[in-house]
Amino acid sequence: MKLDYDCIRDVLLSMEEITSLNDNCLFEAIGFYDIMDSLKKRECDYDFKNVYYSIIKMEEAEYITAFWSNEKLRDIGDLRYFFIYDITIKGHEYLNSVRNPKIWEKIKKSAVSLTLSIIPVIAEKLLLN
Repeated sequence: MKLDYDCIRDVLLSMEEITSLNDNCLFEAIGFYDIMDSLKKRECDYDFKNVYYSIIKMEEAEYITAFWSNEKLRDIGDLRYFFIYDITIKGHEYLNSVRNPKIWEKIKKSAVSLTLSIIPVIAEKLLLN
């Protein structure tokens, strides 16, 4: 499956909006449907497989802190449910490098091939120019 960098950016932006601390200063868990609802409110149109795959890859890249359950998502077959607790500092740094829509469009146009690790490097060069 192809990694969708627009989806990763939009999921991180959505997570940033809905992440919160409870009264005990613990992170409130964010579920898959919370993210899908937030994406819809932001008028982002990604199918569930694309979002689910992006979340898996964000956890592998250590952009988010998540807990994977043995419980399966309702109506989606064998996909496991998860809870996201936070965006890591690495995730915040990545998000800050792609937050500005104009910079994000320049990043996508300037690179022959995108990777999660090269995107912040390109963003930094664009910001310094």
